Amino acid sequence: MRTTSLAVVVIGLAASPVAAHLGQDQFGRFPFTVGNALVGGGTSWGLVLPDDDFGGFGRVCEESFGPAVTFAIDQRATKGRIILGGVQGLEATTDGGCSFTVLNNELAGTFPNALWTDPNDAAHMLFGTSTIGADNGIWRTRDGGDTVTPVIVARRGNFFSIAASDDGVHIGIGGNDGDGGVLLLMSRDSGATFVDVSAVVFERVIVSPLAYDGAVLLLGGLDPSTQGFIDRVAFDGTAATITHVGVTPRQTTHAVIFDGAVYTIARNGARGELYKENDSALGFGVVEGGPSECVVKNGARLIGCGKQAGLNAALFLASNDGAAWQTEIPFIDVHYRACPDGTAGQTACASFIETFCGDTNDDDFDGATDCDDDDCRANPLCASEGEGEGEGEGEGEEGEGEGEGEGEGEPPGSCCTGDGGGAAVAFGVIALRRRRRATARG
Repeated sequence: MRTTSLAVVVIGLAASPVAAHLGQDQFGRFPFTVGNALVGGGTSWGLVLPDDDFGGFGRVCEESFGPAVTFAIDQRATKGRIILGGVQGLEATTDGGCSFTVLNNELAGTFPNALWTDPNDAAHMLFGTSTIGADNGIWRTRDGGDTVTPVIVARRGNFFSIAASDDGVHIGIGGNDGDGGVLLLMSRDSGATFVDVSAVVFERVIVSPLAYDGAVLLLGGLDPSTQGFIDRVAFDGTAATITHVGVTPRQTTHAVIFDGAVYTIARNGARGELYKENDSALGFGVVEGGPSECVVKNGARLIGCGKQAGLNAALFLASNDGAAWQTEIPFIDVHYRACPDGTAGQTACASFIETFCGDTNDDDFDGATDCDDDDCRANPLCASEGEGEGEGEGEGEEGEGEGEGEGEGEPPGSCCTGDGGGAAVAFGVIALRRRRRATARG
């Protein structure tokens, strides 16, 4: 089962910091893990990672790296290297997102917006491109993105999603043919050869390979009636056959097999919900309280991406049974990380940080002012206040968190290796301690 998330949602650059951070909902996209611990991820809100200096989770704003559609992690490096795909090609950061470098390979200048990461080898990835006004292809790397080789030579059309079996033998690639039709290519020899099986799905509007159940592809997307769907596609090396599973109200963008059932995210730009396969006429039923943006499997539980519907919403969630979901990383627990002077993270994100900690103004428009904002936790003006008040108020809010199902602050549990997606990341020994804000935001 593929555990990467393949959502193709472009992060747009905003005209003003207020509009970018107050006027639109933010959401999680690609969870990252170290072993059994969830350690942040790629989000529409920026890059979220543990803050080794001040504890909790810090983020570098999305404006520091521009429009990006995929995130991956190269876990071989001691400090970890984060790779993202955007309009300049593949970019890499080794300083937590403060600065990015465009990798000097054949993907430079292309738009790699589809990604599969090998769950058994984080350095092995497949990329699909969708560059406007150019032919597009599929590329493979076995060294974490430093070098790439073509799997499918550039051709007319676009590639939007890739799924593969855990052993990498069975591969499905989806996109369009450049002439208004859908494109579905399948391989059962690790990508040595592909067969165009688009004829079996020609009536679909969008086709997205989402995951594999053994050797069978779980195919999602959108049909002509604007419903989402999940099909099982079997491929014998020559031809493909389809078994319909069910439909959802919106386009299906993610799928996993968990406890013998298909779980899928159905979403559009404004709304997303988690659905579980059942015996109803539609074939799926909504899971109340579940994630809205992604669902991925790792080990014995599910990790999901949430959407900001208020300042205390969940950025990432987890479930042991697929039915009851708990907040793992709430938005309110994430503060801005300060990047070194001269880096893109410092230049682009400075206006989103509570830079003046004694002026009674909410400098970063996040609802917390001066010493009540985590951005000021290291400021000398706030040191004595934090020591005197943090423990009592922090305990009170932990109590609220337990009642709301947000947990008590233990290290988060396991997640995915990820959509088009998030992969495991090693950041050395990371103490994942949760720090509640001294003042709750309404």
